[in-house]
Amino acid sequence: MNNIIKIYNNPLSEWDTIKLETKNHAGIYCWTNKINNKKYVGQAKDLWLRIIDYGQPWYLRTNTTFPIVRAFKKYGIENFSLTILEFITADETELGLVLDLAENNAIKEIKPKYNILQQANSSRGWKHSEETKKYLSELKTGTHHSLETRQKMSENRKGVNNPNFGKTPSKAVKEKLKIAALNRTKSHKPATLVEITDVTTNIITQYPSIRKAAEGIQCTYSSLQYYQMNYWLNNNKTSPLFKNKYSIKFIKP
Repeated sequence: MNNIIKIYNNPLSEWDTIKLETKNHAGIYCWTNKINNKKYVGQAKDLWLRIIDYGQPWYLRTNTTFPIVRAFKKYGIENFSLTILEFITADETELGLVLDLAENNAIKEIKPKYNILQQANSSRGWKHSEETKKYLSELKTGTHHSLETRQKMSENRKGVNNPNFGKTPSKAVKEKLKIAALNRTKSHKPATLVEITDVTTNIITQYPSIRKAAEGIQCTYSSLQYYQMNYWLNNNKTSPLFKNKYSIKFIKP
């Protein structure tokens, strides 16, 4: 296509740059398999929020019906490049339609092999069966909401919006709640141990979690999590140096 915005040949090592340059931008993007040249075209009202999904282990784990996801799992993200085909600017009421048109044009021109649907949002208007609804619900299980979303959900359940607002539980219900609380056991999932070697000094440091490791080497949590996903997909094989400086191992608890 003409007027391509930018190509990221190594998204894994350019994650922070991608965030900086795509966040809050609507547009059309394309993943390209550098081994077989097969492509996937997509759209997003916020490119960064959409692109980051491909770096989330839960997303790859729960969307294996998508050819692009299966390709990521088979070849590894280091064998894909990311192209921002177009930024879209439009009124909010028209943005969805403009994105559809732009994506359709890109699909017609590129003919991406990984796209199931050869027309943008061609599934709109379909009503899911009860079986499909149940399946989609199961896929959502394990999805983690952002702190902002959790706060909004909490606010929406306060006061008169709470189904139990104004109701006083009976003595029997109180007793059941008390017994349940006493018998409740907490099961905390151990964090992933991260071992980082600074290849310039050969100093090895172990961190008790990915978040602590990100703080230790001064990078974003999401970029290190994305690197971890690539590490797992490569069956724990050594990945390219992180920031051209760090060799990282992720040790499952």
